[in-house]
Amino acid sequence: MNNIVDYGFGGENEENHFIRYNHQGVFAGKFTVGKGEGKTEVAFKHLLWDIDSIRTGWMWIQPDMAPVIQWNEQPNVWKSNPGQTQLEMDRYKKGFNVDVFIKDHGLLTWSAASWGCTQAFGLLMAEVGSQRANNQGKVPVVHFEGSKEVKFKTGASSTIPTLSVVKWVVTDEFLIEPTPPYEEPETAQPELATGSDLDFDDEIPF
Repeated sequence: MNNIVDYGFGGENEENHFIRYNHQGVFAGKFTVGKGEGKTEVAFKHLLWDIDSIRTGWMWIQPDMAPVIQWNEQPNVWKSNPGQTQLEMDRYKKGFNVDVFIKDHGLLTWSAASWGCTQAFGLLMAEVGSQRANNQGKVPVVHFEGSKEVKFKTGASSTIPTLSVVKWVVTDEFLIEPTPPYEEPETAQPELATGSDLDFDDEIPF
């Protein structure tokens, strides 16, 4: 059964809970929150990546409407494309959601179904998977190295985010509920957990 997921396209505050990567336009190669005139860049070099939050599924994205999504029961086991006709099948794209924590920005959800983002996601998860067994109880710190341009046979081009794991840390950031959409702005973000695994340096804040 398809799930209709409300991503808050009707409200600016709710929309700001989701982070997106921009392949083209003014914000090409950058992550942003919001949409339209309210879109702003989220500048960062490192983030915490919540493996346990990952969901994958078939997404049908329509402008100014809540996406139609059929989630997989397991992130790495894909269901069949839910489209009933070839046209519908073409409109469904493989996508993902993952919670991330960015210093000074708090807890956000990266949601994407574009070819470039899913390519970056797949490459990063291969790296995460190869290291996870040796880092039980920790989460990866991911470095956003920038973007690379990809040119297609049609002559068009796009950008893909370049992501890599730099280390693993113990943190409790993902045990904290996301800031409610309409919470007063004076509410401070929780401080990062401290401990032997969180000896911060100037370059990596986790």
